[in-house]
Amino acid sequence: MNLVSIIIPCYNYGWLLAETLDSVLAQTYQQWECIIIDDGSTDTTRVVATSYQARDSRFRYVYQPNGGLSAARNHGLQAATGEYIQFLDADDLLLPQKLELQVALLASHPEYDVVYGAVRYFMHGEPGKLSRSFDMKDTHWQVELSGHGSDLVAAMIPSNIMVVNAPLLRVTSVVALDPLW
Repeated sequence: MNLVSIIIPCYNYGWLLAETLDSVLAQTYQQWECIIIDDGSTDTTRVVATSYQARDSRFRYVYQPNGGLSAARNHGLQAATGEYIQFLDADDLLLPQKLELQVALLASHPEYDVVYGAVRYFMHGEPGKLSRSFDMKDTHWQVELSGHGSDLVAAMIPSNIMVVNAPLLRVTSVVALDPLW
């Protein structure tokens, strides 16, 4: 089975991090590592992250002085050992079968570098109220796209076609994008 590296940058989101990490634990696909990059938090982030690390060795807590979201994601990429990359923000949740379905698709189609699906937004405190759009008006906005290589990258980068937790990326595609990060 192919390892998925889940990279979670976190800056003062300790109050939501446990819920996010619970959604990682709930994955039906079990071959993952979860790298939590604490970007200089001053809240409970360390306590929450290290408690999950003590519970399950697939979690890894990494501290760095505050350098911003991109620096934290890049630090996570350097620490990742998986064949696939899943970015996840500290206030996001994954549906239980997300990794299973997307890994299966990438594994059966070696010509694909990325797969993504629809997302739903929820209001804090009202997780049952879902919307396809951030404004909670349920408007479809994600572009449906297929292709490969530089054509796909050229279409994805300038138009911000998805939220960060939607895609699962093949590591080789992330390495190819490295100069763009």
